[in-house]
Amino acid sequence: MKDNMKYILDKKYGFFRLFLWTVRESFFAYPLHFLLFIVLDVTNCLLAFGMTYCTTQFFSVVEKNDFYSRQVIISLCLLCMVTILSHVINGVGHSVIPALKLKLDRDALLKLERKMQSVPPEWFEHTEFLNFVEKAYKGTEYCFTLMVPMLRFLFQYGPYCVLMGVYLWQFDAILAICVVLIFVPIFLSMFIRPDVIFKLEDNVAPVRRMDAYIKKCVGDPEYFKETRTLGIGGYFKKKFLENTRRLNDYIWQAQKKIKLVELVTTFIAVLGYGGVMVLLVVSLLRGRISAALYASVLSSITLLYAMCDDAACHFLAPFDGVGIVNSFVALVNGNFPCKEKGDIDFNGRITVEDISFSYPGADKPALDHVSFQIEKGETIAVVGNNGSGKTTLSKILLGIYTPGSGAVKIGTVDIGKMAPEIVGAGMSAVFQKFQKYKMSVTDNIIISDYTLENRDSAAFHKCMEKFDMELNQERYVDGYDTILSREFGGTELSGGQWQRIAITRGIYRDRGIIILDEPTSAIDPLEETKLYQKFAKLAEGRTALIVTHRIGLTKIADRIMVMDQGRVVQMGTYSELAEADGRFRELLQAQKKWYIHSGAEK
Repeated sequence: MKDNMKYILDKKYGFFRLFLWTVRESFFAYPLHFLLFIVLDVTNCLLAFGMTYCTTQFFSVVEKNDFYSRQVIISLCLLCMVTILSHVINGVGHSVIPALKLKLDRDALLKLERKMQSVPPEWFEHTEFLNFVEKAYKGTEYCFTLMVPMLRFLFQYGPYCVLMGVYLWQFDAILAICVVLIFVPIFLSMFIRPDVIFKLEDNVAPVRRMDAYIKKCVGDPEYFKETRTLGIGGYFKKKFLENTRRLNDYIWQAQKKIKLVELVTTFIAVLGYGGVMVLLVVSLLRGRISAALYASVLSSITLLYAMCDDAACHFLAPFDGVGIVNSFVALVNGNFPCKEKGDIDFNGRITVEDISFSYPGADKPALDHVSFQIEKGETIAVVGNNGSGKTTLSKILLGIYTPGSGAVKIGTVDIGKMAPEIVGAGMSAVFQKFQKYKMSVTDNIIISDYTLENRDSAAFHKCMEKFDMELNQERYVDGYDTILSREFGGTELSGGQWQRIAITRGIYRDRGIIILDEPTSAIDPLEETKLYQKFAKLAEGRTALIVTHRIGLTKIADRIMVMDQGRVVQMGTYSELAEADGRFRELLQAQKKWYIHSGAEK
């Protein structure tokens, strides 16, 4: 799996492969809109050349006629018609292009969101992958920006340059060559900029993530109270300025190289433009071209140079996005571990066979050769010190993480080989770090099983009654429709009240297996005891795993698993472990002393 991730992180496509990929995706997504864009560019090219030709003809006719002849009027009308049509086509393009960009940016984001659902959760423990994801999301905004200038060059700027070269060749071959030289700087930059930008994006991705985090620490409601109360706003301001300087340094180093390249290539373009101007004057003085042709070609060359300048601005700018578009395409095209689809009998025994798991960069495994069994309908309590592996074990049992070795089986099925949605379909869970959804009370609970929404209100009310979720009118003005956030005109809950909501949400998802990972840490001990007693009744007939620090509450479990340094060191009933020498008894005695000493002090 690590090799697969490394392959995706190291994947480099290059500009032209990225361009072809975006063209293919855009065409198959919106073929009519895409073709309309191409037709508009080709039309603009022909109109630009037509304006040169019509201008030449108009001046030639004017030179030969000193009155308003029929030829003068016709040539003038043609010139005006081409000019007006050119403005009309440009106006249409200003509507078509933004609309296509909006659609393609949206589709790119949807593609990435769908792909992210297939990413193994343990990959998110890798800093390199998090930086890669940050670049990929930013890359969704650059796919269209990367594609359009190249298409414009292929169907408008390039053909116009060719047409002008052929047109001028009949008068002077050197003129045609100089016209081509105007666009040479663009191609030089195309081969130099990508390497600089790839390196820049690798450097700034973690800095941008830190920048977003610092802003969150300063302004988000979750951090606001502590930031103000402890007076640490100045600290974050200092960190923000340091991070900004670091970001600017990376950008400055890259831009110095890029601007040096642009300076050289622009100098070449100016030489080409100047050469054309000199040759035009020489050709005029030698009688190779007429004054009318000189005037029209001069305006056309000026237009051509303006196109070159526009290309330098809009065509080369997308190369700044090559690195992040590369991350986006690499992630969207990435092959993630293929998981099986099938049925799991969630009423079967849970068997954990010699599993081990390590977090990236860790000195020792979080789980080290763990084995045990949980019978159907059995309640297991898991205890141990912080860092003993309890939460990691719960995530592996839920199918969130895949063990590095060994297997977790429900019945006869190895859930490590099954798709996450298949495993999750038969389980429910409540975590210590639960989510506080800024929605109504009802939505906060039924979100765990939204298929029952508006279909089984009896299940919702029954679940609320079981956990004594009575909503007083003073706080919950709108009853179950009260929004749980002052930010959206509702009310704010205490930590304990939020935990009751989270537990109710987990119970509402009526599944055969439920895992509770420290779900009552913010609830007072008396209330916590009542909740666990209620849970013990609700867990009858279910297979339940309870991760807790409160040793006394493990009495409700059929068996207790004691973990230490990633291993299962003891397993048995409360009475068996309380009487035996071992880690459980040490934890029990330590907590008893705490409560005894606290009572004595009072």
